[in-house]
Amino acid sequence: MPFVDVRGIPTHHEVTGSGPAALFLHGGYCTAAVMRPLAEQLPWLTAHAPERPGHRRTPDRPGPMSYDDGVADTLAYLDAVGLDAVDVQPALLGSVVAAFLRTT
Repeated sequence: MPFVDVRGIPTHHEVTGSGPAALFLHGGYCTAAVMRPLAEQLPWLTAHAPERPGHRRTPDRPGPMSYDDGVADTLAYLDAVGLDAVDVQPALLGSVVAAFLRTT
């Protein structure tokens, strides 16, 4: 399984397709796998789908979840995989994180 270090947490992620990079952010109470059907419909994009801490294959971090952590994790993920700019395809709670990303 592919993992990348994100702020000290081994983070599971899926990368599919080829072409311009797109970031797929899953919602709460699910995993990166829920984004797979959408990514498969967009094979002309390179879909990057990281799994947030505490969601199945990615261990949780201590303390409560916060949107600030979600943004920091997302930016750290982009750095870890070498991406500067991406289109964002969010779902549910991932949409809130995406909205906060727009303000950073």
